Amino acid sequence: MEGVIATKRGAIRIWDFEKGIPLRDVQANAGELEHVHFDSSGGRVIGALADGHVQVWELGDSLYLKSLKGHERSVESLDFAQEGNYLISSSSDKSVRIWDVEKGLQVRSYDLGNHRVQSVRFGPAAETFATAGSDSSAGIWDTESGQRLKTLANHKGKVNSVDFHPHEKVLLSGGSDRQWMLWDLENETVILKNLAHEDQIMQVRFSENGKMFATAGSDRVVHLWNYPEGEQLLSLKGHRKAVVAIAFNPKAPMLATASQDM
Repeated sequence: MEGVIATKRGAIRIWDFEKGIPLRDVQANAGELEHVHFDSSGGRVIGALADGHVQVWELGDSLYLKSLKGHERSVESLDFAQEGNYLISSSSDKSVRIWDVEKGLQVRSYDLGNHRVQSVRFGPAAETFATAGSDSSAGIWDTESGQRLKTLANHKGKVNSVDFHPHEKVLLSGGSDRQWMLWDLENETVILKNLAHEDQIMQVRFSENGKMFATAGSDRVVHLWNYPEGEQLLSLKGHRKAVVAIAFNPKAPMLATASQDM
């Protein structure tokens, strides 16, 4: 089982998580790496750079394939459609862009207004996407037209992260107000919320089967919760600084975390 870790120096290291050993390193062409993702096939790695570029590497030969150019400032967030070659990115230039990674082309670009997009996620069928905004709201958008369909406003500070439930019309959000919220997307109402952390929530993620979700905070703690009850299952402590990213393993009961102490 392979995983990927990025460093600020522009290196991507591919790991064998089962053996706990590094397999290979891939070097970014230029600039600092902000985020990395596997594509939907697991055969390519996508890196978001501080200069606004998105770079693509083929894993087998650690071969640089292409650079996706369009953002004018650092890329804040990346997400792949569950099927196909489409990638969505958000940037501190306050735009969201959709890319055909295979062709290396920008398909769509949306200027989402005056507020910074903290993170972006495709919906399960990629017909919609969600944004977490510095304006204290989460937005649901039509992927084809870029039209804002829903505004979910209940947080008392910027929304840092959002994630769609894999099987239900539910959105999870977490923000600087230390709360997570579960939203009914049809009624645009809060189903459940919890003042869960001692500092702001940096990222939220559903598990692959949707039966639990995780929240990561600046308080250095990751909490696991069951769904739909929202009861706390476990608290994971060990990082010395803010936990900024989390990812469930889709095939095993494992969770990866990344912190500013790394």
